[in-house]
Amino acid sequence: RYFNEMMGVTPIQYVHQMKMEKAKYMLTATDDSVSEISRALGMELCFFSRVFKKHTGLPPSGYRKMF
Repeated sequence: RYFNEMMGVTPIQYVHQMKMEKAKYMLTATDDSVSEISRALGMELCFFSRVFKKHTGLPPSGYRKMF
């Protein structure tokens, strides 16, 4: 509860936010595949794609194409 009060999100939401920020960087700064990025973040590909789209509004491949 204390974490949620201080950060405004649950611990798992915070972890997902940090991973998605790292994923956005990796998608724009590297040529790694989406599956390699999901593995590097310790996430299954389908779960990673779902969380990424929820966070950014775009699938990982769509985000990469925009940048």
